[in-house]
Amino acid sequence: MMFWLLLFIYDENKVNAIIKKVYDTLPKGGYLVIKDSLWENTEKDVYYLDIPAHYYAVYRKAENFFALIEKHNFSLIDKIILERKENGWYAICAIFRKQ
Repeated sequence: MMFWLLLFIYDENKVNAIIKKVYDTLPKGGYLVIKDSLWENTEKDVYYLDIPAHYYAVYRKAENFFALIEKHNFSLIDKIILERKENGWYAICAIFRKQ
């Protein structure tokens, strides 16, 4: 399970390394459950860098987020939207299966 982990990692190389490590660790047919925050109604990912509050986050566009996981040979099994705001932010829980 990864709960709001990818939200706080800007570096795509590090994100890819984490997902690869999870893939390598899981047995074939194993499940990856991700709870994260995404952004819709935008052309690209949304980056927040709030130095005084020490809040750094990347809200990936949904298509980018799912493509990021699926390119590592995970297939989306199900997803549920946990919360949605009018500004385009939403929280999801998604289940992926290792192929």
